[in-house]
Amino acid sequence: MSHATFGKQATYVSTETCELAVSDDRRAFTLTFADLVAEAGTDTSAHSFGMHTFSMVLPLDSAPDTVQIRFSILETVIVSEAGAGATVVFSVNGQTDVMHFPPGSDDLFTQVFDFESEPTAELRISFFLLADRESGNPSAFASITTGSLDASILPLPV
Repeated sequence: MSHATFGKQATYVSTETCELAVSDDRRAFTLTFADLVAEAGTDTSAHSFGMHTFSMVLPLDSAPDTVQIRFSILETVIVSEAGAGATVVFSVNGQTDVMHFPPGSDDLFTQVFDFESEPTAELRISFFLLADRESGNPSAFASITTGSLDASILPLPV
């Protein structure tokens, strides 16, 4: 079993509109967002694309163990007809996962990302949200919202 633990607070956060809650045993955390949203062709963004980025550095004490962490990202995605789309890029210390949502997507979605690393002193976590639509299609729109990120060091306690 890994003896890794998360730091109690981030050393860098790119926005103040999020809240980090680390568990008492420091083997899990939840990060909630107030406004991690990208929109295109909506009432609030008539542009052909919208994007939003987020970055955070969280200390991690994993020495001397290899560490495995399961990340679960809760997203709300709405993509109208053909000509629109949404994409999420999630990266931890250079390991990256990309999810594309095609036209007709309209759901609450959980993206799961399993991270594994040699001993490391920090987690560099980044999001890139992209919503896009064809500018010649005024009825096309896309919106993607990330509500929260949960992380747990594996294996989970039984």
